[in-house]
Amino acid sequence: MPNPHPFVSILIPSRRMQYLPATLESIAHQYDEAYEVLVCHVPSSPDVQRLTAPDLLPHARAVADKLNRLASIAQGDYLMVLADDDILLPNALHAWRGVAQANHLPDVVMAMRQNITERGEEIDITPTYPWESSTFARVNPVQGWTALVRRSVWQAVGGIAPDQLWQDYDFWYKCFLQGANACTIHRPLWGYRRHGDQIPDASPVWTEAWARLYATHPELRGT
Repeated sequence: MPNPHPFVSILIPSRRMQYLPATLESIAHQYDEAYEVLVCHVPSSPDVQRLTAPDLLPHARAVADKLNRLASIAQGDYLMVLADDDILLPNALHAWRGVAQANHLPDVVMAMRQNITERGEEIDITPTYPWESSTFARVNPVQGWTALVRRSVWQAVGGIAPDQLWQDYDFWYKCFLQGANACTIHRPLWGYRRHGDQIPDASPVWTEAWARLYATHPELRGT
C-alpha cells in the first residue's frame, strides 16, 4: 500500500534506460517504505566522449526543468536526487531517516559514496566533506547529488538553476548560503556506477562548468 505521507521523495532524471532498472530495483529492496519515487525522462545528450559545453547546456536545462517539476509535486518532507546510473545500498533509506530524526531533522543529510563498476564490483569509497565555506571553495562537500534535502530548502533556493553545468555544486552551495545546516553519515549509503557514458575528467566541459560557477559565485574564484 502506498505510504500516505512519505518521509522522502526520490527524484530520478532518466536518460539511460539500460541503467534505470537496477536503480529502481535498489529502491524496491529498501527495508524502509516511507518513500515515493518520481521519475522523469530527460532527452539524451550527444556522445559524451566528444561533448562540448554548448552540447551539454540544453541537457542541463532539461534536467533542471524536469527535476524542478518533480519537486513541485513531491510529497516527502525531504527530497533526494538519484541519477539513473546510481543505486541505493541495502537499508540506506532506513539509515538516512534514522540519522535525520536523531539529529532533529537537519536541512541536509549527507552520506558517503561507494564507487562501483558497471558490473557492480566495488572500487573505493568517496567521503563527504565538512559543510562549511572553506570546503565549498575547493569541492562540493556532498560529492554528487545524492543526499537528503528538506523540501522547504529546495523551494527557498529556487530549485536547480538551468544555466549551470555543475548543477549539484551550485545547488548545494546555494543551500549553504541560504543558511541550511547539515549532518553527515560516515558510511556509504549510495553507489556511483562508473561506466563509459560519463563525461571524462579531462573534458573541456569542466572548464566551462567552473567558469559558470565562478560567474554565479565570484567569491569562490581563486580560493
